[in-house]
Amino acid sequence: MLRALLAALRPAVALDPRPAAAVRGGGEWRTRLLTRATLGLTAVIAASTAYTAVTAPRQYEPVEAPGQSVSGVPPLSGPQQPTDRSRQLRDKLLADPDAGPARISPKAE
Repeated sequence: MLRALLAALRPAVALDPRPAAAVRGGGEWRTRLLTRATLGLTAVIAASTAYTAVTAPRQYEPVEAPGQSVSGVPPLSGPQQPTDRSRQLRDKLLADPDAGPARISPKAE
């Protein structure tokens, strides 16, 4: 019974095996193709690694935080604007004959 089943599987046309040179040539062609593809992929990985190594930052540079308003702190203020009275007093002190370094350290005469 097994023999009958196996005979039924036999093709209706007799198949001749391919020549050995054709089989070997196809196998070598496939091997060359896979070898070239592997070498190409390795070259692409090496080139991308080299590019990354050259262009990557050398150290960590933290991102600056965005500015925020601070509540409860008085605004920065400079010197007060001079008034008419303070201008008059300044002019009087500068016009005084005893003004200057001699007033701070007087010399005995």
